[in-house]
Amino acid sequence: MDLYREILIGILSNPEVQIQIVGFDMDKLIDSVDLTNLHALRRIKAAVEDESLSDFACVEEIVCILESIGSGGGFRHDF
Repeated sequence: MDLYREILIGILSNPEVQIQIVGFDMDKLIDSVDLTNLHALRRIKAAVEDESLSDFACVEEIVCILESIGSGGGFRHDF
């Protein structure tokens, strides 16, 4: 659930996102998070399948993908 929350915070932190309480559509918000997840998973899959990447470079790419959607890399990106 932390990843879901991190993505949601990232979406809501975007200055282009306008938040309205009246008529708030949670389904649209969930769809946006789901779409972000799908794009990230596609990028992660591409990184894993990229034979030109070393294992280290692959992990680095995956961590960068997670960070790009608002999820911290934690200690994995402390190198």
